[in-house]
Amino acid sequence: MIELELSLMSHGPGPHPLLQEALHAFEAENDVRVHLRYLAWETGRSELVSFALSKHSPDVSEIGTTWLSSFAAMDALRPFAAAEVANLDFATFIPASWESGAMPGGQIYSIPWMADARSVFYRRDVLAAHGIDEATAFTRPKMQSTLGRLQAAGVAVPWVAATHRTSTIIHNVASWVWDAGGHFMSDDGRRPRFHEPAAKEGIYNYFTYQFPYMPPQAYNLTDDESSAMFLRGEATGTIGGYWILSGVANGQAAAVVVDNLGMTVLPLVPYVGGSNLVVWKYSRHPQAAVRLVKYLTDYQVQANVVRQIGLLPARLDVLGEPPFSTDPRYQVIRQSLLTGRCFKSLYLWGLVEEKLIGAIDALWHELFQDPALDLRKAIDRQIDPIAERLARTLAADN
Repeated sequence: MIELELSLMSHGPGPHPLLQEALHAFEAENDVRVHLRYLAWETGRSELVSFALSKHSPDVSEIGTTWLSSFAAMDALRPFAAAEVANLDFATFIPASWESGAMPGGQIYSIPWMADARSVFYRRDVLAAHGIDEATAFTRPKMQSTLGRLQAAGVAVPWVAATHRTSTIIHNVASWVWDAGGHFMSDDGRRPRFHEPAAKEGIYNYFTYQFPYMPPQAYNLTDDESSAMFLRGEATGTIGGYWILSGVANGQAAAVVVDNLGMTVLPLVPYVGGSNLVVWKYSRHPQAAVRLVKYLTDYQVQANVVRQIGLLPARLDVLGEPPFSTDPRYQVIRQSLLTGRCFKSLYLWGLVEEKLIGAIDALWHELFQDPALDLRKAIDRQIDPIAERLARTLAADN
């Protein structure tokens, strides 16, 4: 009997009965035994790098959508042949999710598994108490005035956001950069563009649309901490993903939040993230591994399993059915998934992401220390040296 190892990221307490049931069905149909391993998000990327370096890995792994380029550059992944993805193409999946699985030139290295997109979450009762129309409160023209009115009325925490050094900082910055017409890299990944005026304007907007409406108790929070503050009812609005709805469903939210939770599409270009499935180059059973990937991304598993164990299904046909087509909250997420963008899998993207996360983190700390900071000069000081060093690195590698 063929034995496969599948590593998945931990999306919450396991084991997950529906996933186990699905894997047992695959095993019976294919005369295969699947050994399941969970990795924590906090350490998962480094563990996967260890797999690549040691050339001893699982057969199939779930990876974050922004991690692909690093493993492809290490020549650690088995690309999918055209025949293998004949029925698994962009018409099946969220466009941004499918795009995240391809390297420049179009070679497919990963297949979408789970998806998530940023949306605005807010307290309907707080807006109503201050005469603010929720239909327009967080549109692009009115977001700042909404938060300003809440602040002037004495609302303790009009807004909360993740500001502690974390990978999702750059995911949130991306929406503001794209909204301003900016880019992070050239299409071929060989030239930095995050230091160009449009990108810097987006970074500037990212801070000025949020920081003035965040009191000190909302400073320096991780994703989990900022989401928890909102779920406890201590903040009026935030940007988050599906995990906010999961927190409400799982009893992690105060009753007042459960009763008054509002959602709307981010008034920018939503970032679409999530995870994909890859087959490692070192798999001893690549054909069986590919069958496992196809099975896990099939309609039945996506419809019945994925939403129960983690984020959202990446298949368009599943997103076209209830609850995504009928529940107003899921409709917001669906719209965000369909209109959002991902980070392209480009050469050295992992390095770019790491450096920019550090720069944004430093800028937050500068603002916390000095709210009167000349932010545009500070952005120049943090961003320009990174772009210069990266440009030299890329030029040397050409």
